[in-house]
Amino acid sequence: MLKAYKYRLKPSQEQITLINKHLGSCRWLYNYALNKKITAYQKTQTNISRFALQAELPLLKKNSDTEWLSE
Repeated sequence: MLKAYKYRLKPSQEQITLINKHLGSCRWLYNYALNKKITAYQKTQTNISRFALQAELPLLKKNSDTEWLSE
């Protein structure tokens, strides 16, 4: 027999704003990494590892254009 649990979240308006902000950052970062992988493959026919992409994250957080990632 399998059990399933359902949970309902009732976030406040402030929490909804924060959740949307986090999800927006995740979406932007995913698309950035995907674009980087596709571009690298088209240019050099090699794949970028996830570790190489993860190594870029601290640099992105320090960059003035994407400093909002560190919030």
